Amino acid sequence: MEYKIVYSKYAQDQLDKLSHSDVRIILKTIKKRLLIEPEKNGKHLRCDLKGYLKLKFSKYRVVYQVHKKIITVEIIACGLRKDIYENLLNKIK
Repeated sequence: MEYKIVYSKYAQDQLDKLSHSDVRIILKTIKKRLLIEPEKNGKHLRCDLKGYLKLKFSKYRVVYQVHKKIITVEIIACGLRKDIYENLLNKIK
């Protein structure tokens, strides 16, 4: 079963700030690894980000949620590893 990928406004804003080559890598990896069995390809986050999953690859991170009832993966945040979690925590608080 193939999941539908949707991007939050915050994730879209983050993608807009990245270089074209970074965006291409991130989008390609999301399509490749999250369309089918998205929970298998990510790790569950803990503490303040409990309920989200992360996808790690190269210097990038993607934070997402899986909505099984509507067969959708919602991309919450994506970008470079160095500050993605701090920025997301500031955004959701």
